[in-house]
Amino acid sequence: MKFGWKDGVRASVPATAVGAQLMKLYARHGRRLTPALVAAEARAKPKTPLGQLLEHDIQKAAEGFWKEQMRWVFRHLVFYPQSAKERAIAAEMRVFEVVYEQLDSDDEGNGPVLVCPVFRLHDDIMHSPVERAQVVAQAWKGLQEWRERYRHLNEFAKLFDAIDAALKGRKK
Repeated sequence: MKFGWKDGVRASVPATAVGAQLMKLYARHGRRLTPALVAAEARAKPKTPLGQLLEHDIQKAAEGFWKEQMRWVFRHLVFYPQSAKERAIAAEMRVFEVVYEQLDSDDEGNGPVLVCPVFRLHDDIMHSPVERAQVVAQAWKGLQEWRERYRHLNEFAKLFDAIDAALKGRKK
């Protein structure tokens, strides 16, 4: 199996080394892995490829985890539209969406940051042509990625045809 990182991912350890270590763990643990099992292995062996990907400073790791928990909140907090018109569009909608903007510095004061993800209210984004275009572009990209991830499943052939037609006919 040939391993690589997804486009745009920057990692300090080669994907081939990480993939090889994961495959060994997979075989050793009955062809099943969990994040807890992999994290325990990585913490116990900090010089291994997986271990090198972990933050071993407990305070920095905790702060990173707290930020990830808040990203989870932003991704999962929804509101329930009250008007019939809004409910016709969606039964629930995210409160926040992520957009990317240029900042002078990141959360730690390191700067400049060329592109930084920020969360903004869905309604604010929908009223900003630039940010709305970002969200629409992200949705198209997500649709393409989903289509690519499941391309081997014939059960979705008709849906793939519709996605392909929509992608071909969309405004760029």
